[in-house]
Amino acid sequence: MRERLRNHITWSNDLHDRLATEPDLEIVTPPMWSLWTFRYAPAGSTDLDDLNLRLVNAINDDGRIYLTQTRVDGDLAIRFQAG
Repeated sequence: MRERLRNHITWSNDLHDRLATEPDLEIVTPPMWSLWTFRYAPAGSTDLDDLNLRLVNAINDDGRIYLTQTRVDGDLAIRFQAG
């Protein structure tokens, strides 16, 4: 069980580190265990809440993974957790 938990934390941190290098993605909260949040924030975009809600819905509609959304300081963010 502990090894599985460590793997989930490692996978989550690896994805966080990869996405943190993408210029159009903003890390909203840093990883805590395997949970962290981000948002898609391309330059020049105006309604980021709507854009990110459509993105999380499109990802979930694909069916391979499931993400949820939350609000951080009033802004919509996409929540990622491996587990």
